[in-house]
Parts: sequence; C-alpha cells; structure tokens
Amino acid sequence: MAALSKNESELRSMLSSGGMYETWKANAASSRTMEDFSTILRKHDFEPGLVQAVPLVLATAPNARTAFSSTMLRLFEAAVEKRLANFAQLLAIHESAQADRVVAIAAADDAFRAAKSEAEATTAAEQEAYRTAEDGFAVMLAAKNALTEHESSAKQVALAEEEAVSLARTAFGCGPVKSAFGGASASVGAKSKAKARANVVAVKSIRVRGKQAVKSMRLRGKQVVRGRVGAKPRQGADPEDATAERTTAETKFRVLNFLHLNLGLRIGQTYSYGELHRRCRDDSVTIAEMHKKLGDPNFFKEVLA
Repeated sequence: MAALSKNESELRSMLSSGGMYETWKANAASSRTMEDFSTILRKHDFEPGLVQAVPLVLATAPNARTAFSSTMLRLFEAAVEKRLANFAQLLAIHESAQADRVVAIAAADDAFRAAKSEAEATTAAEQEAYRTAEDGFAVMLAAKNALTEHESSAKQVALAEEEAVSLARTAFGCGPVKSAFGGASASVGAKSKAKARANVVAVKSIRVRGKQAVKSMRLRGKQVVRGRVGAKPRQGADPEDATAERTTAETKFRVLNFLHLNLGLRIGQTYSYGELHRRCRDDSVTIAEMHKKLGDPNFFKEVLA
C-alpha cells in the first residue's frame, strides 16, 4: 500500500500546476531530462508508443511542434488521469480492507479472550469436582470404618449382656446356697454380683462408643451433602475425624478384575488409595471411574491393616 501511494503521489506531482510537465510543455526539455522522464514512464507501465513519442515532443521547441505533437500530449495527459483514477480506487479498496482487518482482528481477540476465560472456568470447575470426589471418597471410607467399629461394638454389647445375665442368674442362685453352705457360698455370690455390675458398666460404655461412631458417620455424610468436604476442621472437632482424613491415602485395596482404565494394575496386587489416584494422572473422568469401581466388590477388595 505504501508503494501504491508513492506512485500516485509521483504522477500527481508531475502533472500539477507549476510542475515539471507544465515546464516542459512551455519550454523545450533537455535530452538528459527526457531520458529520466522516459524511465519514469516505463516504471509506470505506459504504452510503448507514448514512452517513445512524448519525450520527443517535449524535447522539441513549442513553436516547432505539430498537430500530431499536440495529439500525443493530450493522449498522454488522458492516460495519466486514468492511472490516477485507478490509483485512487485501489487506495480506497486497500483502506477499506485495512479497516475490515482491524475489525476482524478485534473480534478474533475478543473471541480468544472469551474462550480463554471459559477454558479457565472449566478447568477450575473440573479441579473443584475432582477435590470434592476425592474428599467424598475419603468420607465414605471413614464412614465405612465407623460402621465396622459400630458393628464390632454391637457384638461386644451382645456378649457382655449374655455374660451379665448369666452372672445375675448365678448371683440369684447364691441366696439358697448361702443358707446351706454358709460363708463360702456368700463369698461366691458377692463376687458374682460384683462381676455382673462391672459387666453392666462395660455394656453401657460400649453402647456410648457405638452411638458416638454412628453420630460421627452421619456428620461426615452431611458434610459431603452440604459441600463442606475439603474444608479445614472446625475448632473443637473430634480428633478421630481429623486422623481418619489424614490416613485415607494409605488405605489399601486388592485388584480383583480388569478395570479397563489403562492404569497398569495387576489382578491380585495390592495398591494404596494414593497410588491409585496417582496413576489416574489428574484425569477427572478416569478418577470418577476409578472411584466408581472402588465401591464395586467385583473389582476391588479393601485390605484391612
């Protein structure tokens, strides 16, 4: 576009009032000057006939020029005006195209920025979903451990109750025996009653621990539903909860079947939860599928320490 503007300016300056062409028309030009003028005409691709004739006419004195000379000069001036018109049209087209390019570049830049913002938001959402899924799985494991502990406590309660009932029956039977056998029987009855009371206390203690385990399990479930998983432990929270959250990465699982997730796992081998997560390579889809299969007994079995 700069070269086009330069050529247009050169021709317009040559034909302007008081320019070189006007001087040559009024006075005969020198041969050296006409050689330079011929070079300019060839540079602008004028017709060969004009390139040869016009310098000869301008090099002739005005009073020696013929009608043919005047005709050649008029043809040359018309050709120059036509070229100037073409230059103006081309410059207008270039300016319009330049304006369109500026608009297109601005629109493309806006689209790029919008796409970048959307991609960043999507990445942030995926990371948040991954953290929620990971922490949710940790809560699920903690709840499962709490349920196992509660079941164990319930079994202990049942055994203690049976023993307490047996001891109570023994203590009840010591009354008639006492009258028949004296102090020795009374001593046995007193020991049986003391042991029965101790077992009752133990049963109550086990029941309390079982209720606390169930309460802790329900609290973790509510935290997942409310989206509070992954937050810092509240002041005064149960220390056992914090310990469970810190040790979930060390929970081990044995592979029972092919997962088809391209994790490089071998059937029969045992892997920690942290190792399984590392093999997912931060892929949210693979992590979600792995979590789904961790809950399926056909694929994984938890190995209790």
